[in-house]
Amino acid sequence: MSANVVQPTTRTRPRGDEDKDDDIEDTSMMMMTMKTSTIVGTEDDSNDDIENENDTSTRRNQKKLRICSVNKVPLLLGKLFLVWTCAGSAIVWTILLLDHKYDPSFHLYHSLRRYSSKKPILRFQRRHVSPALSTWNEFLSKQNLDNDDKNRPSPSSPIPWHEHETFQIMHLTDMHLGEAEDTDWGPFQDYQTWRLLDALLSYERPDLIVLGGDQITANNCLHNCTEYYRLLGMYLSQHGIPWATVLGNHDDMAYEVPNNENYATTTKTIPHSYNRRDLLQIDASFDLSLTQLGPSHVTGASNYVLQVLDSFQQAPALEIYFLDSGGGTLPEAVDTSQIHWLQQHLTRSTLPAVAFQHIPTSAHEFHDTIAPEATSSSCMGYHGDAVDPIQDSDDLVDALIQSGRFHFLAVGHNHGNDFCCCYHQQNGSNNTNETINSENNTHCMYFCFGRHSGFGGYGHWQRGARMYEIQLEGRAVETATRTREEENEEKKYESSSSNDGSDRINRGTRWRSWVRLQSGAVIDSFDYDHSP
Repeated sequence: MSANVVQPTTRTRPRGDEDKDDDIEDTSMMMMTMKTSTIVGTEDDSNDDIENENDTSTRRNQKKLRICSVNKVPLLLGKLFLVWTCAGSAIVWTILLLDHKYDPSFHLYHSLRRYSSKKPILRFQRRHVSPALSTWNEFLSKQNLDNDDKNRPSPSSPIPWHEHETFQIMHLTDMHLGEAEDTDWGPFQDYQTWRLLDALLSYERPDLIVLGGDQITANNCLHNCTEYYRLLGMYLSQHGIPWATVLGNHDDMAYEVPNNENYATTTKTIPHSYNRRDLLQIDASFDLSLTQLGPSHVTGASNYVLQVLDSFQQAPALEIYFLDSGGGTLPEAVDTSQIHWLQQHLTRSTLPAVAFQHIPTSAHEFHDTIAPEATSSSCMGYHGDAVDPIQDSDDLVDALIQSGRFHFLAVGHNHGNDFCCCYHQQNGSNNTNETINSENNTHCMYFCFGRHSGFGGYGHWQRGARMYEIQLEGRAVETATRTREEENEEKKYESSSSNDGSDRINRGTRWRSWVRLQSGAVIDSFDYDHSP
């Protein structure tokens, strides 16, 4: 029964008018009580409902707040990570921009400059140089010249400057990139090598760079040896200087499984999946590379010839021969197929020539004796290492000398040498080619070593590069006395020269050499007369 129902009151006395009035009053009171109770009950229920709704809404809002708070955590973490990443990237890029030339990864990924697909043409360049190398170096040491100004004479200089057509070659050999790449000291050696190359190319601006072999230490890298050739090609491309490559004995040597961290001993080798021709194909894929694949029927891969044009007559004036001296997967030798190929090429031209290979010959032995027709010792430069020649090199030496065309054969391999020695014919010579015979080096061909150009490999000698400057004779005009009539005469000759070169003047060549160290010092130099 409902709590609002009120039972009627029982009376014992007879009903009267007063009782009726009381009944009416009681009934009114009962109805008012019922109404009041109903109203109060309804308000209480409504308040309870409102409170329940408010509690539910509050709980719902609190839940949403908790969910939002939880969702904001990864958002805040993401923002913090983004800020940290941007700050870190800014720091890294700042370091790269300030010191990028010492970071090979910058060269590999951020400084690749591609050039036109047309290969560059080698030419002799007109330069203002001093007749004496010692005077030239002395002048540069006294002048505070920028690198771009080193080929320009000073108007007030007392040096008798001349304009010559010269061709400069930088010989980089035995860089040994990738040595002990899984250690701390191996990659640091590569870092030092990049710094060395940066320094050398800031002091010198050659017309051609010759990579003289052992660009990598393949016996210390297993799966990524070819990447070092790509890295080297990218690095050289950004300097805008053409280069050509010969292979050494370490470029395809089988991987030697090390027994300790110092790579001191090994008991197991693993052959590489690439060969010597694969390395040259990677090298030749760069636009500034003049490297060529030698004939497939000739032993080795880097057997080829490049020609250098006379900039005045636009005709070949010099040939550069590259020979594969083997090693690694090949015997350390220049065999009969290579000698035959060389002799065939030598009969096709009478141009002056120079040659490069990696491993020395027996003629590269150092000796202090005075040559019969030389003005000083027949060997010039530093001799701090043994000479380990290729097998049976006499046939190669004879072919080069008897041609009467070669100024020098430059090699690497033995890191502690950078000397050049004059090798004379024992029983005279049948050479009648006057392009190589000058007053002080008749019947004399030089056998030279390049300077160790990398921090990989053995030895603690100062690193650097040997420079060769070949000069065309016959057109040296003193700058101070150069007249307008002479310049007009040159232009007249240039316009009247035939394209086939039939009216070319037979011009001779002479050469000089020096070693440039990482510090910038010039050592072990000798001049055009081949006197120190």
